[in-house]
Amino acid sequence: INTPVWSTGDILSRTYPVDVPPRAKLEIDFSLNADTLQVSRSDQSDFSAFVTLADEYPDSLIAPAEAGQYLYKIEAGFGRRGSIIYYLLLNVKETVAPAA
Repeated sequence: INTPVWSTGDILSRTYPVDVPPRAKLEIDFSLNADTLQVSRSDQSDFSAFVTLADEYPDSLIAPAEAGQYLYKIEAGFGRRGSIIYYLLLNVKETVAPAA
């Protein structure tokens, strides 16, 4: 009900970057179907301004083609059950080391 206000610095200090190759396919999947879903992205310039990418329930998103860091904000609404906001920091790299 009373969501705290988070600064960009707060979000970045609590969000770990995920290394992905350019144009990686990202799937968004919830255990319940969201009534509303909005996906926004901020680029590496300052992470303060988000641009809406999807205003519906997408099957997947495609990571940017250019190397750099991108912050995604995923807002999902579940009717009377409430809503949630996730942040995802992608580090798009030309080459990604294999997972250990």
